[in-house]
Amino acid sequence: MKREIIFTWLSLSTAICSAEEYPDILLIQTDEHNLKTLGCYRQYLDANQQNIWGKGVQVETPNIDKIAANGILFTNCYATTPVSSPSRASMITGLYPQNNDVVTNDIPINEHVKTVAEILRENGYRTGFYGKLHLNGSGKPEWNPSRDFGFTHNDFMYNRGHNKYITWNNGKPQFAPSQANNLPDSLFTTDFLTTRAKEFIEEESDQPYFCYLSFPDPHGPNKVRKPYDGMYDEMKFEYPASASKEKSKLPLWNYGNAKMENMSNYFGMIKCLDDNIGRLISAIPADRLDKTIIIFTSDHGDLCGEHGLVNKGVPMDGSAKVPFIISYPSKLKKAKKQDNVLGLIDLTPTLLSIVGIENDTHFEGRNVAKLMTHGKLKKGQEDAVYMRGVSSRSKKVAMKSSWLSVATSNYKLTVSESVNDKPWLVNLKADPNELINIFDDSRYLTIREALKKNLLNYCNQFNEPRLKNKKIYDELQKNI
Repeated sequence: MKREIIFTWLSLSTAICSAEEYPDILLIQTDEHNLKTLGCYRQYLDANQQNIWGKGVQVETPNIDKIAANGILFTNCYATTPVSSPSRASMITGLYPQNNDVVTNDIPINEHVKTVAEILRENGYRTGFYGKLHLNGSGKPEWNPSRDFGFTHNDFMYNRGHNKYITWNNGKPQFAPSQANNLPDSLFTTDFLTTRAKEFIEEESDQPYFCYLSFPDPHGPNKVRKPYDGMYDEMKFEYPASASKEKSKLPLWNYGNAKMENMSNYFGMIKCLDDNIGRLISAIPADRLDKTIIIFTSDHGDLCGEHGLVNKGVPMDGSAKVPFIISYPSKLKKAKKQDNVLGLIDLTPTLLSIVGIENDTHFEGRNVAKLMTHGKLKKGQEDAVYMRGVSSRSKKVAMKSSWLSVATSNYKLTVSESVNDKPWLVNLKADPNELINIFDDSRYLTIREALKKNLLNYCNQFNEPRLKNKKIYDELQKNI
């Protein structure tokens, strides 16, 4: 791949960057993905968590595992809000939802807020987006939105939808009707988008590229093409143990009675994703692979029956924790496990720092490049991340999911506006199912107060409107 020197002057910065120095970037994101389905994550779980849906009920993911073997795997990465639009918006802007306007699904990013793609494009990157965007409001599917969000190549960008097949209409993509039958494998959405991203990577260009491949799977409906639709039919899926626990003392967001969806097809979607990710990475020339940043993550988790719940939107790990793997062999260590917490909000400032782009854009996420390059945070940087439930579009409407959380690698504290919910503090190592509230346990007094202070500082620093709720305010202020 040829490179020519490209100079860019930033508005308030005297930094001059050469495209010769910039790596290619491939960002792969799945949708609503429980990380316990990934082999590279299972190896770090205890036996009960490894077999959460039954003994031996697992799907193998060798291609995603290979990315981890060539890079750093974060065991504690969290979505800033475990719902598609606010999670994605925080990730590509480095701002909290209340400050980029995307506080729930189907709200567009504030037009004055820059995305990581816009910054990369300003610095000589060729940018392409393939798949589900979910950042431009309510349009569905809305192919090729008028706002490109920094992605010059966006013919295969669509705003919303989880249709399983994509067809052509006068040379342009469109979703196939849900009842369409006997369509070729190449038109299955996962395969189709992979092929388009592969074509982008393989283009001859003098520019480095930023390719964002955003798969809509394994988000429901849980359907997948042959042969993946039958691969796991013989497995006997069981409800996770947390689904049958006593619920009378749990907060509202911690339990439910939902029916577990078609898990054999969920596994099939993940296997199809993994095979296509292998196909995509094989398109990167061998002499460029070590100099290419590959990131694999998801926008949020899927409880898949944990706590008697499905899907997302709540602060428990099955919903809020996401896989995050970054590979850049020429700069980062291989086969490294990192237990420090990471937030998707940290991606934009961190990625720009690793690439070497200086800019004056304001970010609220942390730049944790030093954690990736040297294994430790910068002096004064706290090892904590913050999450919030979705907000209503109307400030006058209360939400059941009006909660705030702070998480470290060992503990998580959640407070809620619901009058019946007590503050919920869990020891994530001793209680991975998050069922035992240690908030009033005197042995954890120091930890409790430290996390309350962290959460209060977050609220004050980042204009968190939920601090105006008297219950939350009192719970965070008391005994500090």
